Amino acid sequence: MALGLKTSGATLILDDLAARRAAVTLALTIRGTLWLAVEARRLQIVPSLRRVVDDLQKSGLYLSPILIQSALEAVGE
Repeated sequence: MALGLKTSGATLILDDLAARRAAVTLALTIRGTLWLAVEARRLQIVPSLRRVVDDLQKSGLYLSPILIQSALEAVGE
């Protein structure tokens, strides 16, 4: 987050709720890991968002089912 404060126009990738709240308070631009995965799928960097989501969940990242469904629909999966 310190680097985001020093870098004009930076976008921070944050999933921790407390960190996201702090970043919003500091008027920093934030995105989550799922956003990054969706962008990777849109750019065809990864062949399957579902597979990335499964891997993220296996590694311990909690993603709500509604958020997952919305992301999958956004990329046509």
